[in-house]
Amino acid sequence: MLLLVFPGPSTGAEPLDELHVLINEYRQQASLPSLERNGELDRVAARHNSDMARDGFFAHCAPDGSCLKERLKTEGYEAHLWAENLAAGHATAAQVLQAWHESPDHRQNLRLEQATQIGLSIHPHGNSAVPSPLWTVVLGHPR
Repeated sequence: MLLLVFPGPSTGAEPLDELHVLINEYRQQASLPSLERNGELDRVAARHNSDMARDGFFAHCAPDGSCLKERLKTEGYEAHLWAENLAAGHATAAQVLQAWHESPDHRQNLRLEQATQIGLSIHPHGNSAVPSPLWTVVLGHPR
């Protein structure tokens, strides 16, 4: 049985640093390795958040049909494996992780055994269709 412990109020750490720590603790509780932060994946996540806020959508694929695979290729990240989690309207990293834990698909992404790297982004402004802030996490395993 997996015992999940989510902290209460923010520890004062930057939200993305806090989310990174929480995700790694979550993975460690499931006997999975920690994920290393990757700048290319951070940029992929940040660009997607900006696009969603600017263009008024909340989805893994943009209105032009581009999805994570294309965004990774544009950034030059050659991936053997990739996954993405999105969240909106959660004020803290702990709330985001709790929401992802409660969603089978998001939970599965966080528990990808072969994932080795992570990129994270938070965008303070949502759009007319999505509450803010917007959170995006990209997991990957480079080729």
